[in-house]
Amino acid sequence: MGGEGSMLSMIISLRNNRELLKNKRNAFNKDRLNELPGKNIHPLKFKKVSEVKLLAIKQRIRSESARERRKGIIILVVLVVVMAVTFLIFTRRYLV
Repeated sequence: MGGEGSMLSMIISLRNNRELLKNKRNAFNKDRLNELPGKNIHPLKFKKVSEVKLLAIKQRIRSESARERRKGIIILVVLVVVMAVTFLIFTRRYLV
């Protein structure tokens, strides 16, 4: 009889997929959280920074953020104006 090989392949494929699903459920077992690699890594040590330098860093980050925000707003406004002009040009062409 024909088709037995393809049926066997289907059965094996379904069995393998079922096994993969079982393994996936066990991967998030809460009891194994302490066994995860990297759990025993030493905590990070940061350099001590004076308050003056810390305030300077914060101010620099804020000014860069404001500059990026302004640049984004300008780009948005320019794009809206270009789209509006393009829309008006095409609608006038077809209305005439």
